[in-house]
Amino acid sequence: MGDPRSLNDWGLTTPEAFRDQAFARTVGVLTRDELARLGNSRVAIPGMGGGGGVHLIALVRAGVGKFHIADMDRYEPVNINRQHGARVDTLGQPKVDVMRRDALAINPHLEIKTFPRGIGPDNLDEFLAGVDVVVDGLDFFVWKTRRALFNRARALGIPVVTAGPIGFGVIGLVFTPDGMSFDDYFDIHDDTPDLEAILKFYVGIVPAMLHRTYAMPRHIRLEDRAGPSISGGLMLLAGVGCTEALRVLLKRPGLRPAPAYWQFDVYRQRFAGGRLRWGNRGLLQRAKIWLLGRELRRRGERFRPRPAPPDWDGAGLLPDGVKNFLVAAGVQAPSGDNTQPWRFEWRGADLRVAVEPNRDLSFFNFRQRASLISLGSVVENIRAVASRYRLEVNAVPNADPLSMTLRIAPGPAPLDPLAEAVWERDTNRCPFNQEPLSDNARNALTRAIADFSGARLHARTDPAGVRAMAEAAYWADRARVELRSAHEHFHRMTRVDAASARATGDGFSFRNLGANAAQALFLRATRPWTVNVLANRSRLNDMVALHARALIRSAPFVGLVTMPGDGDADFREGGRAVARVWLTAAYLGLDFQPVASVNLLLARLRSEGPGAFPSRAVAHLRRAEEFFRAAFPEVEDNNGLILLFRVGHAPPIAEGTFRRELSTFMVK
Repeated sequence: MGDPRSLNDWGLTTPEAFRDQAFARTVGVLTRDELARLGNSRVAIPGMGGGGGVHLIALVRAGVGKFHIADMDRYEPVNINRQHGARVDTLGQPKVDVMRRDALAINPHLEIKTFPRGIGPDNLDEFLAGVDVVVDGLDFFVWKTRRALFNRARALGIPVVTAGPIGFGVIGLVFTPDGMSFDDYFDIHDDTPDLEAILKFYVGIVPAMLHRTYAMPRHIRLEDRAGPSISGGLMLLAGVGCTEALRVLLKRPGLRPAPAYWQFDVYRQRFAGGRLRWGNRGLLQRAKIWLLGRELRRRGERFRPRPAPPDWDGAGLLPDGVKNFLVAAGVQAPSGDNTQPWRFEWRGADLRVAVEPNRDLSFFNFRQRASLISLGSVVENIRAVASRYRLEVNAVPNADPLSMTLRIAPGPAPLDPLAEAVWERDTNRCPFNQEPLSDNARNALTRAIADFSGARLHARTDPAGVRAMAEAAYWADRARVELRSAHEHFHRMTRVDAASARATGDGFSFRNLGANAAQALFLRATRPWTVNVLANRSRLNDMVALHARALIRSAPFVGLVTMPGDGDADFREGGRAVARVWLTAAYLGLDFQPVASVNLLLARLRSEGPGAFPSRAVAHLRRAEEFFRAAFPEVEDNNGLILLFRVGHAPPIAEGTFRRELSTFMVK
């Protein structure tokens, strides 16, 4: 490395001398006169996050000499993917301080005033004092602060540039004192509800929706005030914000203020622009807002809520709020027909988790096998989420094989990457698109069970293996519909719609099962056992088995988790291994569906013999076993068959499952 010299050694001790050399390569795009004017211009940037940080750096390197910057936050690890100042060495530091240092490291002659408490009614005029243009860097969700800023800037005669990253693209809007106002363009007013305001802002900045094929609003988590972003979009944003700000500052031609808008998407290589003459009050914009609002509201109605994690610095005893949060994470675990057969009891910092034997009375849950698998999943959910608080969870078996004690204590536990997947995991029964899994995904699924002694993941990605497993699923479903207790239990746990499922807090709706209107009608018609018998004799129920076969055939990856033995501990530990595989799939953005009827019915046939089944079901299960052995010839008869599943890429599910009130799980 060379020995860096001070500006004095370079002879750049005055702003003019520095500007002449530092921005020499800008001459030709800008004139020296324009550079001098920029050096005396003042830009206000509220927010030093993803947008504001790159705006500041781009404008500093463009030659702007004076800034007002505001932000009340500190850098966190989740900022690293997109925010200029977010680095390992700046985590926990105030954003305005870091960005001020970075800007001065580029040009030590800058004049920068910081507003470390952010902006609000008490300092808005001070923030805008002497400012020539505002470049918007505020968080997407702070619409009230943004509205106050834009309206006050308009009153003071200050233009505002908004450039936002959308996927791999960027949008551009400029609000001038003599153009359409923020309120008129977005149709936002004092009495606009929060959700409506956020929807209107979103639809107003991206009327063309060029990103809709790969970055849809379903990924926006309103409850967490978070949405997806990528660095490429932020880099584009810096160029757009800088260009429009310089156009304003230098009074260059071509300024197109609102209601003009434009969006450029590099990924799709498309540009769209135009004018919203009536802003969001236009019929098409109103329709978009209504449709998007309906979808977001329906998602809220169709899916279980995600609790906010309580704050805790790790000092003192485990707070009740954290205890409840850990139990809430535990009950996100899957269970047979979503019966949720668990009981929890806190004993100091120890948590006893037990299976409630009479909760899942399904034919599949013989010897509590399905419940033991779900018990293992509860343990892994809690272990993953506890790492958020640097808590270690040691799962200790009890004398009662249907329970475990979790000893929870502070320790050097690293943050488990799967902690967030606990809240995102679901079952997707839609057809998959057969897109192969990447090598990284396949390896990650295999590594997921590495910590569980004896656990093994058997994977089939070859067409012959997948077809054999599809046939096994077909014959297992043919057997399932012959089992009266399985049939009646299934219908006890089936709900007409999401509202019914939310009311009971358990089971699953027809749409969660992936049933369309005709299939839902068929399921309701065959609910009485006598009608189901007729459907079996007439082969109408073959439609169910054919559907199961088609779903397996659509999968690029079929997996089976096994354990060395067939005892209670094997199924409990196997459930923990399955949980890690499922959470890993969710973490990677893959869709997952358990196909438990095959492994549980074959396990019962092996354990209890054909006498446990009607004769017609036995014949079907023998065929299922034949194809199962063809798919997984390496599996031995004494191995515990924990869970068969498929993984791939599918459309999002229409409705999720719900959970009972937390208090119903607790031992008083």
